[in-house]
Amino acid sequence: MEIRHIASGSKGNAFQINRGAETIQIDCGVKTEVPDHLLLTHLHKDHTKYFMDMILAGVKWWAPYHVAKTIAEGVILTERTWELYERPESIDYFNVEHDVECVGYVIKDDETYCHVTDGNPLEIKDSMKNCTYYGIESNYDEIMMEERDIIDFLKRRIIATHMSNKEAIDLAEKLAGENTKWVQFIHMSEAGNSIEMAKMVHAGSKIKRRYQNEKK
Repeated sequence: MEIRHIASGSKGNAFQINRGAETIQIDCGVKTEVPDHLLLTHLHKDHTKYFMDMILAGVKWWAPYHVAKTIAEGVILTERTWELYERPESIDYFNVEHDVECVGYVIKDDETYCHVTDGNPLEIKDSMKNCTYYGIESNYDEIMMEERDIIDFLKRRIIATHMSNKEAIDLAEKLAGENTKWVQFIHMSEAGNSIEMAKMVHAGSKIKRRYQNEKK
C-alpha cells in the first residue's frame, strides 16, 4: 500500500492510496490525476471542489448515503452522478463530529490505512485500531488559536469542529498499535498551527510521526 499526500488544509484536500493496481482517492478539493475510485468525507468545497470533474471523467464514487445525499443535492448531471455511485471493496467508515455530515475511512488490503479529518470520531470501531498507517487531523494549536485575531464566532466554530494538536495525539495513542508504521498529522491550519508547535505538543509520544507533506 502506498499513500500519496497530495494536498491538505483549507485550500484543498486530496489523498491517493494505491492498493495493488487500484488507486482510491479520498476527497477532491484540488485537481489530481484521475483515480479508479473516489471516497468523500463531507460536502465542504475544500474537499469536493473537483467532484463534477470526477463525474465527467466517469470516476466511481462513494460515501455512506447520509453523506452522499448532501453532496449530490443540487449538482448538475444528477442522474449520471448516482449511476457512478458504488462502494469499493474492503472499505469501512466511521462518523466524525463536524458541522455537516462527515465520515472517515479505513481502507483495507494486506496493510490498512485509517483517515480521520475535520473532527473527532463519534465512534471507535475495531477496524480503526492498530492500522498500518494513519492520517489524523491536527488542525490547530490551542495557544495559537487563543491568540488569533479573528472574530469569536469563527474561533468557536474551529474549536468545535476540528481537532487540536492535543486531541490529535490523544486519538493517535488510542488507535495506533504494534502493527502501526506511522501516523501522519494532516489538515493543519496555516494561521492557527505550525509543524513546530504540533511537534512540541506531540513530543511525549513514542509513535512514529509525520507532518503534512513530510516523507519521513
